[in-house]
Amino acid sequence: MGSTATDPARIEKAQGPSSQATLEASYSLGEILGEGQFGVVRLARDLRTGDRVAIKTVKKADFVAEEVRLQQMMNHEGVVKILQVIEESCHVHIVMEHMAKGDLFDLVSGVQLSEAEARTYFLQIINAVESCHAAKIAHRDLKLENILLDNHNNAKITDFGLAAEMVPGQLLSGCCGSPNYAAPELWTKGAQYHGPEVDVWSCGVVLYALLTGGMAYDADELRSLVRKVTRGKYRVPKTASEEAKDLLAKIFAVDPACRMSIAGIREHAWIACQ
Repeated sequence: MGSTATDPARIEKAQGPSSQATLEASYSLGEILGEGQFGVVRLARDLRTGDRVAIKTVKKADFVAEEVRLQQMMNHEGVVKILQVIEESCHVHIVMEHMAKGDLFDLVSGVQLSEAEARTYFLQIINAVESCHAAKIAHRDLKLENILLDNHNNAKITDFGLAAEMVPGQLLSGCCGSPNYAAPELWTKGAQYHGPEVDVWSCGVVLYALLTGGMAYDADELRSLVRKVTRGKYRVPKTASEEAKDLLAKIFAVDPACRMSIAGIREHAWIACQ
């Protein structure tokens, strides 16, 4: 497991009419890899090294410095690295390592992996999440779309937009993240929680998808979804091994005090099968 601190990415502020040249002088922009509500991600080539990178461009008004700061804090092989941040008059460009194989959503959509394959990815994910918790960061938005694959099919987590620092003696609050991955306690009024336990639940949803190609908790209406989640009602995968079923059951404990921790996951019989 890697260390949890690193030097901040370089931040370059472009000034005046030459600001656009600052980005273009360092990177050759290529195809669009994705577009969202707050920005666009392009493939690019670093003109100094020749390496491929991904550049997320957002309007300055939509730029969340805290998201970048928390992701920069991580120096772990399982977390997508931010290499550089370039600030211009109207936009901010976040330069990240390029994850050539897309995300886990595309990998597992409708596809059932072998348990050996699922175990490999799951271990990479919990290693990264554990390193976040060691750095006092709760991710709070772990999902298939936020777990990317590099050229060697290694899984890495990204998107710290909803992450929060965990302060000793203080609880986090607020329901956030994707409803399909949100732990039961997040749906209670005035929800308060420590942080790691909600990430563990989300990791369980990811594991279920790796094992089955489907979602553990899903419904056409939010009310129905919340009812399933708060009752811990999911369809036990028939084709999974007994060890895998047992691990899922322990992760999907509705009471967060009874939910298995990452330390417990590491000691579980299914992990030991590797």
